[in-house]
Amino acid sequence: MIRQDRMWTLHWTILVLVVALTVGVATLTDAQERKRTVAEIQADIDKLQVELKEAEVTERSLAKTLWDMTLEEAAQMAQKSSTRPLEANEKVSWNLRFDVEKAYWNLWYAYSRLESLRSGRDVAYQTWQQTKTYKEVGDKRGGAQNLAQTEQNYLVFRQQTELAQNNLFKAEATLRYILRLAPADGRLIRPIDNPVAEPIKLDWHNIVNEVLFQSPERANQLGESFREISLAYLQMQTTLAFVRAANNEVEAVQNAYDAERTTLDQVLQAQRRQLEANTSYYGSVIDYNLAFLALYQ
Repeated sequence: MIRQDRMWTLHWTILVLVVALTVGVATLTDAQERKRTVAEIQADIDKLQVELKEAEVTERSLAKTLWDMTLEEAAQMAQKSSTRPLEANEKVSWNLRFDVEKAYWNLWYAYSRLESLRSGRDVAYQTWQQTKTYKEVGDKRGGAQNLAQTEQNYLVFRQQTELAQNNLFKAEATLRYILRLAPADGRLIRPIDNPVAEPIKLDWHNIVNEVLFQSPERANQLGESFREISLAYLQMQTTLAFVRAANNEVEAVQNAYDAERTTLDQVLQAQRRQLEANTSYYGSVIDYNLAFLALYQ
């Protein structure tokens, strides 16, 4: 979602370009140079107007009231609306709980990934605009190749953000289906609980007894389930370290680029690795939480 301040920025940029166009026509004396400059400025105005229109359409289409929902509220809602005899079969109840939690955390992941992509898109846009500024002041970092790279990088982030927004809508629709809610009611469910990202200390003896009581045929599967939980936690810690390293890299490479000690390629690659690290971490957190639920499946 493109924020309101972004649209205000576009409005002001267009206004500045219009003024520049008027002044340029009035002051330039060389006809050929004037024609080239006017054409460039008019092209920028047209491009920004298209982008502004897209932003306004996007804002209108996404103008929904957020429905903050806890995991427990979702679980209770599912039980009340379920047509399955939960009291008669505890396993059915656990299966429903698993479906609700999986859908709930998948929606949490969709929100988290979208926010990361929005941040990446905004940074990519700033990098593109900074490259334009370099061109205006005659800095070598504003060359044609850098301009093309930064614009393409911004457009890639914008495309991924649009796809992530659509995936969020799909994840929200899945949770609505499980909760037996209307497909749309003007509200957008937003998980406000966060998944567990810390070591969970459980009474394994009681867990084994409980699981075997419900499903005796799973006696040979318990060791594998515990290994999956351990692996999920290890992966979560590894991806968290990946995030920290990626954040440090972005800061270091950007400082080096500002000081003209590295290339633009290194900056753009660092930005993409930062996004990949965040996305991987959010996914590993969800995997860790679902690994515990899988014990009862």
